Amino acid sequence: MEVRNQFPAVTVIVSVYNKAAIVEKCILSLLKIDYPHWENLIIDGYSTDGSYEILKIFAGAIKLVRIEGNYATALNTALKMVKTPLVALTDADCTVDKDWLRELVKGFDEGKDIVAVAGFVGTPEGLPLIATLTGIEYERRHVFFPHYLSRAPTMNLCIQTDAARRTGFDERLPIAIDTDFGFRLSERGKILYRPQAIVYHHPRLTWRGFFVQQVGFATGAALVYLRHRSKLRGDHISTFSMILQIPLFSLACLLLLLGIFMPGLLTISLCMFLLLFGIYIWDIVRLPIRKRHYPPMCVLFLVRTLGWTVGAFKGLSRVLVRRVRLRSGE
Repeated sequence: MEVRNQFPAVTVIVSVYNKAAIVEKCILSLLKIDYPHWENLIIDGYSTDGSYEILKIFAGAIKLVRIEGNYATALNTALKMVKTPLVALTDADCTVDKDWLRELVKGFDEGKDIVAVAGFVGTPEGLPLIATLTGIEYERRHVFFPHYLSRAPTMNLCIQTDAARRTGFDERLPIAIDTDFGFRLSERGKILYRPQAIVYHHPRLTWRGFFVQQVGFATGAALVYLRHRSKLRGDHISTFSMILQIPLFSLACLLLLLGIFMPGLLTISLCMFLLLFGIYIWDIVRLPIRKRHYPPMCVLFLVRTLGWTVGAFKGLSRVLVRRVRLRSGE
């Protein structure tokens, strides 16, 4: 389909599951979008927390569909329903700027090889400390985003509909679905980064919730990066130093345990932990946060590394178990 005219039609897809605390803000922000030709498609995954009842309040202004299945299933089903040349994605815990679609669509004017346009993900005020610090750190990475991306999060992404359908979301993945999708989408054309297109992410994280989230992400990411091994060197979202923290932390812990029997290894383990914390400090001092937030930011990095390590081992274990079963004919 031809998408390069002044205002090509866009369908905005939002997949919702148990987001009652924020979904109303999301819908209200969508309804304020300043763009002449767009429609919305809200997919509810049979929420159990009242999200669907909130969405029904907006029945006259949104197209609401219920679909069983995971995030990938919801998006694949929604893509089959789209009739516009462009599709834009955001999350139920996000609010969008009124010029969001205009700025995303402008990106396609750069050339016919642009298959998708991604924007900036900001952090609103008034969030819990851990959510604020997580958001600020993620915002900081946007400063170093290149003009063309190897992948982009689906919370702020506009795609040529045909390319989105051909790429598809892998319904077998438990998480990190957008990472796999982004890598495969970038093989079809360029993903342009346009920071003028802004959404605000509103996570409601606790320390326990953050750890569980990171374990889950790393479990899925382990499966994804085994498919896309060339990406293990890192990119603009997951940098090499972030990926390096997993083996560094794992090896330091292993040497610490072995040090019970071979005391000489304790010194090496200590040096590796110091190196890990040196990486944390280097990243923290470059963040626009107050010095009193340095300690909780360091704890957040440590919890994140621990979660990634646990998740990576879970993901690799699943792969090994699957391969053993395939070889044994189960």
